[in-house]
Amino acid sequence: LRCLESGECIHEMLVCDGHVDCADGSDEWGDVCDDSLFAPGLVYKGYLASGQTCFIDARRMYIEFQYNKVVRLPHLPQAVFTSGTLGWRYKWINGSETYETKD
Repeated sequence: LRCLESGECIHEMLVCDGHVDCADGSDEWGDVCDDSLFAPGLVYKGYLASGQTCFIDARRMYIEFQYNKVVRLPHLPQAVFTSGTLGWRYKWINGSETYETKD
């Protein structure tokens, strides 16, 4: 991870761990460590970007992702473990799948 102002690189596991590692302190800034991006119940919606190669004609692929659970371990606060449900619609194909990060 590149520090925001000072530009040096640190390992991602050093970010939001309660100890300043960047000379500018940006690895511990509140907006960097903000958990509200992963709040349970939060839903992200959109269409897949054009130019990607997973789905042909992806601009018609609508997706939604809802966070179900967010866990921070006391001994590893910089790691965020989440679970959520991904739903998609593409022409006549609809589906959903639940995903969970492993701790």
